Amino acid sequence: MCRMIKSYLKSSDISLLCILISILLILTWLQQEYVAIPQLTNMPVVDDAVKGRLIENFYKYRWVGFLTAPLILLLRITLTTLCLFIGGFFDEAMPKQNFRQWWNVVLKADIVMILSSTVSCLLSVKYGAEHAMEISRYFSFAFLGNPKSTEQWVQIPLSALNVFEVCYWFFMSKLLSVQTGRGYWASFRFIMGSYGTGYLFYIVFVMFLVLYLI
Repeated sequence: MCRMIKSYLKSSDISLLCILISILLILTWLQQEYVAIPQLTNMPVVDDAVKGRLIENFYKYRWVGFLTAPLILLLRITLTTLCLFIGGFFDEAMPKQNFRQWWNVVLKADIVMILSSTVSCLLSVKYGAEHAMEISRYFSFAFLGNPKSTEQWVQIPLSALNVFEVCYWFFMSKLLSVQTGRGYWASFRFIMGSYGTGYLFYIVFVMFLVLYLI
């Protein structure tokens, strides 16, 4: 497995991937220690026996969070890469790139998403999960709607367009421009047409789940 990764990625990309995974694991630990565990400990609606079982089960399975975090990172990078790869296949003006080259671009761009997770985690640790969620609303168009009266499925697209997501588009466009030698705005339009389309399908899919299945 390690040999396959080394043959697929540059050593600098492997180092960056390890750094991003390490940051995610630290954030997962912080969330568990300073957000999840205090919430379980201070639950007022259950008796001590039930609370004890919940806390015991949390400690027993908390390792799942440390496994899930890097898997979500790899899945996010791979799906975004797939959007760019498919977009490059249909865009004749885009210099041809193989899947590995697209993957390397998305890996570097994911620094912005890790920064978003870091800010969210630090807000949760400092102010608590509920207050952090309220503060995070002002990073997106979600602040335009009232969380008490606005339907949850409506809040999804409002929250999807946030400061970090927009920065992600611009940063990835810059990386793509450097990689391919194509103009910045041409690269930005390509990102919007490829990744933007995939992101739109993702939003619609989540809205469908919330509206009809949950």
